[in-house]
Amino acid sequence: PHKRDSPHKRDSPHKRDSPKHDSPPRHISSINKDPFPNEPDYCETLQMAQRNKFYTMDKIFCCRCMITLSIPTVVFFIALIIFGIFKSNVFAPSSSTVAYIGGNTTNKIGCYDPAYIKHVTIAKGSKEDKYDTEIYKTFQNEFRYQTQTLKNQTDDNEEDFNNRKIPINYYNGDSVYVARHGNLTYEVRAQSHFELSSHCPLEFYLFNNEGDFDTFINEDFNSPVHATKPSGCLPVNSTARNFTIQFSLDTPGFYFVGVSIIEHVHINTTISGSIVEFNTSELSEEPCSLNDYDECTITITKSKLPSVTSQDPLVCVLVKSFGYEYRKINISVESVKWNSVSVGTGIVCLVIIIFLVSFILISALIFVKRRYKIANRRKEYTQL
Repeated sequence: PHKRDSPHKRDSPHKRDSPKHDSPPRHISSINKDPFPNEPDYCETLQMAQRNKFYTMDKIFCCRCMITLSIPTVVFFIALIIFGIFKSNVFAPSSSTVAYIGGNTTNKIGCYDPAYIKHVTIAKGSKEDKYDTEIYKTFQNEFRYQTQTLKNQTDDNEEDFNNRKIPINYYNGDSVYVARHGNLTYEVRAQSHFELSSHCPLEFYLFNNEGDFDTFINEDFNSPVHATKPSGCLPVNSTARNFTIQFSLDTPGFYFVGVSIIEHVHINTTISGSIVEFNTSELSEEPCSLNDYDECTITITKSKLPSVTSQDPLVCVLVKSFGYEYRKINISVESVKWNSVSVGTGIVCLVIIIFLVSFILISALIFVKRRYKIANRRKEYTQL
């Protein structure tokens, strides 16, 4: 009933048992090829992440080192330079000048700004000379003055057989000092017992500078005269004549008077006048005096730093002399004023120091950074 297959259509047992060879076998390289070529390698990704992590840590470490080392170093050097500027400017070496006292009155040595001057030192010009003095300190706007009348002083110069130039001051040959202004009057009686051929036998001169006065006295009779005020030539003959000469003392300071006389002239002079001088009756005397010490230091300000906004009046130092002698004193001033040269030098030094410190720090940090990277990479490779 069932239709049986033809024997030709049946598979032989040999044919059924034989294996199929549809495609050739794959090469060994195709077996090792990455089946997922677009996917990153896990080990390489891990290494890259570790490198980025250590690089970030290196940057943070370097920044911290730089901040930790740079700030104290820079602050230290800035403080050192500022201290050096203060040391060389606030307490700078004293500047010295020369002043003179005398005239049996009170002499102003100088007025100083308390914003910039710390001390004023007054020293004797000669330790062998006697200095009978008192020292005062007052503000410039608190000056008090008084007028002193100079009583008549007579100076009699006998006839001489030589041309001569002589001092003829009020105080026995010494100068007068005025604090503001004053005047001197010379009443002169002149006579010659011989006929004179000179066109200028007699002339008086007023000087407000000791150098010009000394030059007038010491140089030749016919040398040029650099006087503040000359009296003009006074005619002299065998008949006695009287002259009145007035000198106005317009500015504060010392004044000297000299006269040039040709031979065979005799003069008799009476000197009078008035001067405006300082009144020290209400001032407090400084504890130091040149009577007992070779030098005295007066404090102008107690501040150690220069003041830019100070509006204080000037502080003036006065020396009252109880003698007529014209004496030299040495004045030393200790200043707290800024020195622009030293400040500029300090700035240049600061720039150089900062450059050197920065170079050293950067070099050190680069070295530390490299060492730190090498150490971390060795640790990384060991772990891997």
